[in-house]
Amino acid sequence: MSAIAHAAKHVAGASPRQHVVAKYLEAVIRLADVYGFSPREVAATLSVDTSTVHRWEHGLTSPSADGERSLKHVADCVSELDDAFEDASADAYTWLRNPLRGLGSKRPIDVMTNGQVTRVTSLLGRINHGDPA
Repeated sequence: MSAIAHAAKHVAGASPRQHVVAKYLEAVIRLADVYGFSPREVAATLSVDTSTVHRWEHGLTSPSADGERSLKHVADCVSELDDAFEDASADAYTWLRNPLRGLGSKRPIDVMTNGQVTRVTSLLGRINHGDPA
């Protein structure tokens, strides 16, 4: 767990926003730890640089409104990935790295790192609800 997530969970005076940001950051950490995104890919997915992600994770700075929105989009996507692949992270890793017709024959990881996380989230949502997309 990142420093900011840990702090927000254990500090009685943490604001509701800090708790939300901590939850989003936990999803970002899952993106790296479970789904194999490199630090550079995580940063590109959030449309920030790697040093910004590091500062957020360690509680050195808080995300701007745009940064928080990006974090929410990534958290939503990670939730859909978790639902689609449950404990099959190897399958998710492969899915993220193969071209898909539902994304115009692009790889989900490429779509995500080009600032279009919501396209992948939408596709996963359709898949999770029975639409083969």
